[in-house]
Amino acid sequence: MKPIRYHICAISTLASIGAALLAACGGGGNSAAPPLAPATVEVRTRVIDGPLGNALVCLDKNGNGACDAEEPSARTAADGTVTLKIDLADVGQFTLLALADTTTVDGASGAVTVPFSLRTPADQSTVISPLTTIVAGQMDVSGLSSAQAAATLQDAAGIAVSMFADYSTGTDDAAKSAAALARFLVIAKQTAATALQAAAGTMDSAGKPITSADIDRAVEHRLIDLMPQIVAGGGTDPTSQPAAIQVAAAALVASSLQLSASNVGVVIGTTKRIDTSTPPTTPTAGASMEWLNYVDANNWYFRVFESTAAQNTPDANGKTHFTDKRKRDVAGIVESWGDPGYLNTNAYFDGAQWFLCPSDFASASTPRDSAGNGESFYCAAFDNKSQRSVRDIAGLKMVDIVTEIRAYPLSSTAGLFPNWGPDPASGALGSAAFPPGSKLFYQTTTPLSNPEAYDTAAIPARIFSVAIAAGGTPVYDANGVTTTACGTVTGANSSSLQNDAQTLEELVASNPGAPCLFGTNANTGPRNDWYGQSTANLGDLPGTPSANGFYRVTSGALRMGFGSGNTVTYFDCARRASDGSVRNCVSIGTGAYSIATVADGRVLRLTNAPAAAAPLAYNRIFVERGSKVYYGFRSKLTVNHSVRPNAEATDALLSQLGLSR
Repeated sequence: MKPIRYHICAISTLASIGAALLAACGGGGNSAAPPLAPATVEVRTRVIDGPLGNALVCLDKNGNGACDAEEPSARTAADGTVTLKIDLADVGQFTLLALADTTTVDGASGAVTVPFSLRTPADQSTVISPLTTIVAGQMDVSGLSSAQAAATLQDAAGIAVSMFADYSTGTDDAAKSAAALARFLVIAKQTAATALQAAAGTMDSAGKPITSADIDRAVEHRLIDLMPQIVAGGGTDPTSQPAAIQVAAAALVASSLQLSASNVGVVIGTTKRIDTSTPPTTPTAGASMEWLNYVDANNWYFRVFESTAAQNTPDANGKTHFTDKRKRDVAGIVESWGDPGYLNTNAYFDGAQWFLCPSDFASASTPRDSAGNGESFYCAAFDNKSQRSVRDIAGLKMVDIVTEIRAYPLSSTAGLFPNWGPDPASGALGSAAFPPGSKLFYQTTTPLSNPEAYDTAAIPARIFSVAIAAGGTPVYDANGVTTTACGTVTGANSSSLQNDAQTLEELVASNPGAPCLFGTNANTGPRNDWYGQSTANLGDLPGTPSANGFYRVTSGALRMGFGSGNTVTYFDCARRASDGSVRNCVSIGTGAYSIATVADGRVLRLTNAPAAAAPLAYNRIFVERGSKVYYGFRSKLTVNHSVRPNAEATDALLSQLGLSR
């Protein structure tokens, strides 16, 4: 941004402003001073998808997503630059909004045919881009700062450049990845806005008219949810061509957006019902139900966050507390969270130690502010911010509310909303209504940080010997015997030829990514290369089975092999249907690994994970503790949407189903 210029009549320095306030412009002695003009500054910004010429830019002081007559505005030059004169008191207080219309020309893709809007957080004015736009969208529903929102989105998208950078001037892969994501987001916004325009002018669920800006915001929030799918679809691939991005973005909107002219009003209305209530003077017990599945009386699950009156009394740091309560019934066997066989086995690194969070742990949270924002610290290791809206559902039929929840178009990390609660058609809810005091909380939770973790109950990483891992082409003698080590492994003896890795160095040495090359036939196809003995698991994704059924999936088993110089090669592999054997891997990228001591353990971390891994809900790590190596993880910073009945509504709903907390 250019140096700020202050304008008070003819005075242009900060030191002069004080004198101007005393003497005014042209005044002297005891003469009456004329009113001072407001101090203004010149704020220069650049609007990009590619450079956007003739886009209208303004300071959106009322936050309505439009450039109103009284708001400072100007059109961009062909290179996307523009300078606005803004009152000094307004600098850094309001978002900069850019409106691209059919007179706008994108320097990268040509004339704009479908209008769209871009914006940037109030404290980030240098660039207005599709990336700054989703940062602002993340801030809308989370209470995060611009830096925090940008960090969560960078984690989700896996891009290396700043979300506030002018990527259009870069030539490296990082800048090209950002440019590809920006183009994807614009096309998705344009496609979605066209499909949803019929909702403009209708009423949202809060009883307010829906504007085009409302639709834009709803689409932005949904695209944030879909970031893993965007990346998996090539949305950050630096080699993606414009035509391919166009096709992928349109396909994502058609298959995954889940917003329609009939339901977008629910999402829009929710943001207008922010919970601004203050805690009662005398703390009381409370609860909210995060999730409910109910198939029948012998198959159900629910999770409730609850707190006693004492826990709702702020401590010396102003924080309250809550516990995580879960119950389930599987085929008539009822278990509560903490029972043997139904308890947390994940060890998290909480900054000081590897911590196995007990089921009765009292997690902390802060009171919600006037914008409905709060922060929680689950199990002392997860830091989350959330924004909550509230709706009074007292007197409404349970079947109607459950039907609405099941139709909610946003995404939950707890499950699929179409599966929430009992099937309304089952008759389980009858004509029951929610009692007085019943409320429904719509909550968007954004993690600020997730800890590194591993499952203490999981089987440690198993490895073959270095000789078997070396691969090669087995050659058999007349008796069917081979001296090639990998050729001696069979389904019957495979387990006996593996050992638990005791150190990360053993894991690395035994996974060089070298295939064992077996003969082919009509079922195997032209390749029959075994990689299971020399690669470690990155994660498994859905894939397409082979036409003859020989392979369970022809791709989707993501693996890795370690090389010299701390290098990593990532693979996309098939799995044989008969036994899940990893076959016919294809290299999909390279990265690096590092090993660090973490408390009483050691952690192997990876860099530059392939785009194919984007749909995974975690980043892979390996943890060495107690002479064992475990497949570990760090959950990605994924936004979670929940629709939570409060204590009164929860208890009434569970009681109707014959259940209780």
